[in-house]
Amino acid sequence: MAINAKVYKELHLVPVRFERAATGAADSTMPDLDDRGHTAKVPAVNGLAASPALRGPVVGMQKDQRIRLRLVRAAIDPAAPLYLVSSDETVVTVETPAKGAPVAAGPSTVIALKGQSYTGTTPKSAEVQVRFQSDQGPILGVLTVYVFSPLPVAVTPHLVTINNPAGSAGVAPAIDLEALMTQTKAIWACCGISLAVQAPRAWSVNLPSANLLRFPDDFSRIAAVNFNPGTINLYIVREVLGACGVGLSRSVVANLPGYTGLQPGIYLGEVCGGGRTSPWGANDLAHELGHFFSLWHPSDGPTTGTLPAAGWPWARYETWSRRLLMHNWNQTARPPYGAPPWADYDDVGYGANLRGALIPLKEVRTGRDQAGRDAHGVLARNYVKSGTIY
Repeated sequence: MAINAKVYKELHLVPVRFERAATGAADSTMPDLDDRGHTAKVPAVNGLAASPALRGPVVGMQKDQRIRLRLVRAAIDPAAPLYLVSSDETVVTVETPAKGAPVAAGPSTVIALKGQSYTGTTPKSAEVQVRFQSDQGPILGVLTVYVFSPLPVAVTPHLVTINNPAGSAGVAPAIDLEALMTQTKAIWACCGISLAVQAPRAWSVNLPSANLLRFPDDFSRIAAVNFNPGTINLYIVREVLGACGVGLSRSVVANLPGYTGLQPGIYLGEVCGGGRTSPWGANDLAHELGHFFSLWHPSDGPTTGTLPAAGWPWARYETWSRRLLMHNWNQTARPPYGAPPWADYDDVGYGANLRGALIPLKEVRTGRDQAGRDAHGVLARNYVKSGTIY
């Protein structure tokens, strides 16, 4: 094997890299990887100490879970003999290729890993190393794997028909609830947060406008009916005025001055943008759940004036940030209010016009503008574990 490169002062060689096994909507068996940054740490999570600076990507999975990733030969011969080795097989094992067998030749190949079972709830981590020529050869690349014990979060779906004051003209939500929740579960599986979906409740309410939910008065009236304590209440309606979804977490409700009668809840519109059926329902729901888990938008930042004219001075608009689930504008074609123009990329790693759903584990962004806007998987697990989400 030979790599020819011209080097001036310093050059980082990346012979191999890891990426999602396939593009497309989130899939629990094909998680996204946090490959941001050259060296970054994963903060302490659920009793596991913070990691040292990690030189490769990080991926999360649950106990007893199998996942697939793609190994790409970025700067190495397609036939070079490569072997995958787990640094701790009590944490994660390599299932494809078989132990002792080389990685299949070619520009890229799909590999399979399995998170092992263990006692206790403290997460564990190990490396999957790419070695050259044999399973004892030099290391060409490293993937850090975090294996999590599932943390259950209870969610109660409400399918709410909004009638007019006369009790008519309402259209019942026709959303495929099972598909919605399956996709949402897939997004959060990478950090071991397991959604326990309760039996759905279907009911109707009379509001000033049929099929339209308006903040704040309508929210208060909705939450006054059938609220299920000890769970996150998800209200699916025909349309939420001005948004595809709104999440009012416990902390948000406590800090909204002047509003009475509000309860924590997620309000999800079946259509948004003037009657356009939303193809991003699961992404919206997963995003709003993130707010219940204490997460900020990575695009948020202190302002010096009234929004939107002042903009967000520390906002992040590049493709790395817009790939994150919690980015407020992770639909690539829609720039934020008052922001500088950006290139209209239609794919941030999930397929054309699909929103990003990465829940990062690394803390790449540090300093004054970090403030809970990175390492979202860690922050979410620590918050859920605290027992204060409902």
